[in-house]
Amino acid sequence: MVRRSDSGLMPDAKPKPRHSKSSSSSSPSISPSTSLSLSNSLSHTASSLATLASSTVTAEATPHGRTRLSTLQLSVSVLFRLAVFIFLRWIPTGMASPAVSILYGAYVLLWLLQAWRSWSRYSTSPNGRSMNGVKHTSFSARQLWRPLVLGISSPRDEQGARSALALGAHTLLFLFFVDAFYSPYLFPSHLEHHLHFARTGAIDSTSATLHFRYPFPFGHEDPLSGIKTTLDDTVPWLGGTQGDHQPVDTLGLTTPLRVVYRESVSLPSLVEYSKDYTGAMRRNAGIKAWQRGPLLSISPKTDWVDTAMLSSLLPSTRYEYRLIWAHNNSFAPFPEMSRSFITWPNGNDPFLSSAASKGVPVSKRAREEARSMLAPWREGDAAPWDDPEHFSFASSSCVKPDFPWVPTQFWAWSWALRIIGIGSEQGGFALRNRIPGFDLFAKTNIDGLDRPRVRFMLQLGDLIYADVPRWGGPVLDAYRKLYRNLYDSESFRRVYERIPVIGIYDDHEVKNNWSGLQLLKTFSKRYDTERAEIVQDHVQIPSVVGHDAGDEAMPAQSTNNIEEVDVHVLAEAPAFEPAKKAWREYVGGANPKAAAEEENYYEFRYGSTAFFVWDTRKFRTPHELPDDASKTMLGSKQKQVFLDWIKSVNATSSFKFVISSVPFNTLWGGALDWDGKEDSWNAYRTEREELLEVLQYVPNVIVISGDRHEFASVGLKTATYPKDDYPVTEFSTSPLSMFYLPVRTFSQDHGLGPTGVEKVYKYLPDGNVKWTEFEVDTRDPAAPKVIATVKIDGKEAWRVVVVGKGVLTRPTYAIGDIAKSFLELLNFRPRRWFT
Repeated sequence: MVRRSDSGLMPDAKPKPRHSKSSSSSSPSISPSTSLSLSNSLSHTASSLATLASSTVTAEATPHGRTRLSTLQLSVSVLFRLAVFIFLRWIPTGMASPAVSILYGAYVLLWLLQAWRSWSRYSTSPNGRSMNGVKHTSFSARQLWRPLVLGISSPRDEQGARSALALGAHTLLFLFFVDAFYSPYLFPSHLEHHLHFARTGAIDSTSATLHFRYPFPFGHEDPLSGIKTTLDDTVPWLGGTQGDHQPVDTLGLTTPLRVVYRESVSLPSLVEYSKDYTGAMRRNAGIKAWQRGPLLSISPKTDWVDTAMLSSLLPSTRYEYRLIWAHNNSFAPFPEMSRSFITWPNGNDPFLSSAASKGVPVSKRAREEARSMLAPWREGDAAPWDDPEHFSFASSSCVKPDFPWVPTQFWAWSWALRIIGIGSEQGGFALRNRIPGFDLFAKTNIDGLDRPRVRFMLQLGDLIYADVPRWGGPVLDAYRKLYRNLYDSESFRRVYERIPVIGIYDDHEVKNNWSGLQLLKTFSKRYDTERAEIVQDHVQIPSVVGHDAGDEAMPAQSTNNIEEVDVHVLAEAPAFEPAKKAWREYVGGANPKAAAEEENYYEFRYGSTAFFVWDTRKFRTPHELPDDASKTMLGSKQKQVFLDWIKSVNATSSFKFVISSVPFNTLWGGALDWDGKEDSWNAYRTEREELLEVLQYVPNVIVISGDRHEFASVGLKTATYPKDDYPVTEFSTSPLSMFYLPVRTFSQDHGLGPTGVEKVYKYLPDGNVKWTEFEVDTRDPAAPKVIATVKIDGKEAWRVVVVGKGVLTRPTYAIGDIAKSFLELLNFRPRRWFT
């Protein structure tokens, strides 16, 4: 261990003897002949004392020889590296920016102090020897990793190499942080002119919604180079001819593109006659002719995004579509090849309803023939695409590109790795804007398959993180940039170009824990409990109380039933309008039609299965308010629409899926879960109980939710439910590609769990990638079932079968069934006619 001697020199430094006679004398006398030597000696001693003093002031030695400065540097280094690791791999929180920046600045300052100490103690003369006579020595490999592991400067690092290595390692970590923090703004994917996409949104048996983004269709000026770029206008005409076309003046042209579509027939299948979806024979005239679809209204006002509805389609039929220029009917350069989709089967079609055709051979044959029109299908491969009573879909939420962040994505060398073919494959570790969840989902359910294993994906919110790690403010362009970056991800393209992705927003599409109504202030007013009126309320204030506070004022002396009540002044969240506009451009516009005008909640059906997607944010009152009848998550209008819907599907749908962006159960919480109890239905128990009182008596209700970055399946009922079972089942799944925490925040002991009205079926907290696949099989109307399979990091983690109750005795009828029923009414009893 290195220790300083009293003279301030290293132990192996032997000072040259200077005038031993004088120095050995106990009382040296000063004479003119020794004045120069004494002056040199005093000067050397003063220099040594100054060096020792500076070392003592800077860092006092510990009993183990490590200075306090080194200990402080070690502490700052550990905290800095821990903060960067948590940000890159665990939680990309916005709070990391000041913390990481301060810690890095503190480390650099401590490094400079250590360097100053080292340089002052090991000042080097021109001949390469230290002023105190110590020779420079080389250091071993063991000494090399010390500054890298501990992060402290070496006290014997005369040349500064090891200390510089420590500083370089910390600077590289800081650059990693900057790369992840400012992405996607460091890359061109968010730029207005960069993104093109074409995808399928909502589909049913006779219509499809197509979703496009086509910026600057007739060219734009590159903001980086200032060069005017144009698209090649020499493209095939719709009729198959080609020609050169002059650029056109686009001023005032708001509909430059048109959708064209046709039935898709693969070349090996081209025959003169084939069966249509009803089983009837019809003639094929070769490749089908393109049909004109809607014009696209694209402009900067909509960020070059628009949707087109195709109607009057055939059920269970594959279609392909492209874009053409409206002014000359030639194909647009994008998409380069036609895209395709398959319409959903018709739940009322007797030839395609296997539930109705059980035991009826003619219907079974027709169904098998109709199935062969699309592609060969083997039992167990996937749910067939032409059976309305057997299909699969998936759900999840919470998506952030480039998370967890890996060093191979760093901008300084990721491009070089891709050039030499390392990590450049689909989902490769050297790609930027990568979303591991979508990559794994595509690899499992889409890639290499003519027909994906799922019909659609329900995305339950947090599709972008507008405030993670930093919020761009309530600015429309800030939200649009994040959507453009998301849709430009090759990981996401692998999914949305092959299957419909529909969903609803949650909080991070706007801001964390956002609610549509914000609490501005609370004050007390006198309240007439009998007449339900605010006393002397001369100023009409928007408020939420037990009754309407907007009633006209009444004289205070007219009643004796006066008590003090709190009046809560609410206002709409300012960020909602720009966030909603961006969301509707990139997500909501392609969803099924809203259940009410200008709203975002909606319902749809697949065969005999019904879906209702809640909007749990727009109408939400603040969680701080008292949990009474006025506190709401759905709002009165949406709640009534939903109750009307549940009444209408009660006896007409086998399974009813209720979609909530936040958990419906109350079991998330605990001391370390800051918002689990406030941001979910747990904070709105009065309204939740009102809904559950209805849902528990409706057969086969399944709630699907997300948000909590964990998976849980829970049985639900209210305290008034008379039976021992749990009639409502919830599956809450997230994230699709985001962080998870090692801290457990879900328990049977939280919320209403101890009362026995909620029961945990399964809890799976770990994993950055989670989704649940639902295989709905209602072919046996007496025993419908849903097979739920949880995938974590691409592998099956849990599978459960939910067996429902028989609701539909005979939802649809085969032709033979209809005829038999009619003849039986006439007292004919044929036994073998239709068997």
